[in-house]
Amino acid sequence: MDSSGLSSSEKTCLENWYRKRKYNFIILVILEGLFSFEYSAISISALYYFQDILKVSNPKLYYSLSMAALQFASMISSTLIGKLVDRYRNLRIVVLYISNFNVIGNLLYIFPYLNWFPILGRLLCGIADGTRPAYQGEITRTYPIEELTNLNTKIYTFAIVCHAIAPVSPIVFRWINFNLFGFEFNQYNFCSVVLIVLTIMYQLIAYFLLTDMTRDRGYQIFLRIYNKTDDSAIVLQLAETETEQSNQNNLQSSHDHETHEKLNRNQKSLHLNDDSEFVLNALESDQSSESTTKDPVRQEPRGLRRSKEEANKNPGSLLTFGQVLSNLDIDLVLFSIMLISFVYTQAEIVINIIAVNLLGWTIEHLSILTVATVLLGITFLRYLQRFNDGLDIYFLLTFCVIGNSFNMSNMMLLANYYIPSEIVKNSLVFITLCINIVPGYCAVMFSTVILTLVVPEHSRCFVMGIRQGIMKLACCFGYFVASFFYGISSEVYPSLSVLCLLTALVFLVRNKKFRNRYCVNHKFD
Repeated sequence: MDSSGLSSSEKTCLENWYRKRKYNFIILVILEGLFSFEYSAISISALYYFQDILKVSNPKLYYSLSMAALQFASMISSTLIGKLVDRYRNLRIVVLYISNFNVIGNLLYIFPYLNWFPILGRLLCGIADGTRPAYQGEITRTYPIEELTNLNTKIYTFAIVCHAIAPVSPIVFRWINFNLFGFEFNQYNFCSVVLIVLTIMYQLIAYFLLTDMTRDRGYQIFLRIYNKTDDSAIVLQLAETETEQSNQNNLQSSHDHETHEKLNRNQKSLHLNDDSEFVLNALESDQSSESTTKDPVRQEPRGLRRSKEEANKNPGSLLTFGQVLSNLDIDLVLFSIMLISFVYTQAEIVINIIAVNLLGWTIEHLSILTVATVLLGITFLRYLQRFNDGLDIYFLLTFCVIGNSFNMSNMMLLANYYIPSEIVKNSLVFITLCINIVPGYCAVMFSTVILTLVVPEHSRCFVMGIRQGIMKLACCFGYFVASFFYGISSEVYPSLSVLCLLTALVFLVRNKKFRNRYCVNHKFD
């Protein structure tokens, strides 16, 4: 990124903005790790907590309701919070307030006044989980597209590690058994105490280090030198339209005057954000340098070009839910993530059923394979850092969908056919675990990059929130029907496998359109 044309004060401002951006990214990594740890730890211990401590009449029902409450609240809040942050660019204040729900939710989980308190606690924690898409949307606005794969690799590597070590927490806390202020603390609810402490520490870090990056002046300078904004792309395309409509034989001064009037006339009607208003001013001030370039669109950054019709349709306004659903490029990504999430739940439940009931494995046996899968997943994520091209990511997401098709075939073999060889059984279970965990995390990472290319910059938090909501909905439904589908696996699993292949086929058929629309390389003068 060329900053040679900046003044010394602007360079200092930009350097400070880069430092703040780094802090924001670190806080996002902490948040992802925190929620991954919380989900995994509570999902392991909650059933025992209802059964042995609260002694409810139907612990499985309470356990199911608590996990469903977490997913349902996250599904709703992620969309609403994403819309809020897109509109007001107030990530910091939203995070600080919403994270209190996580503290209150874990407090309710600890105090057994009523049997439904833990369910309400999980509901409140699910509301706090809705801040993750807002973070992800802000990251895509403040980093170049080429860096997103590397950044997401770091995020999900840490999340996988936290998800893997969380089930050990009840074992670590097995000697916890004391009363304080009349409340009993044990190995099943002490994890919530740890989560409260970690959440408060996270709040303190966010209070001092988290910044609303897109409202900072450094972001305006970043936009000017990188030209990385959908709103600026819209303005550039408007300038191109103005150029095409004007007489090519007119004097350059007349053209500049007309462009200036066009920009002023559209400044109020576009309803742009603060950063876009700066881009308008920057474009006006840079007219003399642009006069030597006949095609203004040529200066767009890689991956942000769109058709004129799409760019000029409701420019600068936030996308509505209906507009998101009417965009096939977005729908295809969201459907693939929904399908992968659903298959993930089937594999997670069925692998345990097969390992315990059919193969007679101990929990240690399955745990060793799971740990090996996590280590392989971390290694694979490190390898993926080298891929930063939009089309590469598009095909990698396609391979994730194909992998899930293969996974359903594996599970059908394990569930319906006798396999005498221990080596083959171990290999099939290990392959199923690998395809379930590694592409499960990678698909989210890939979809983030693709949605960054497809979705206008001003609505990314909202669309990321819709994605998380769809994932949670798929998980809820998947866990609910997993046991039933296992009973008819010979019919259901092949159907899911074919559905995955058909989805992958649609990806492959549309790859040329995707490449031409979003992955056109542009050289900068």
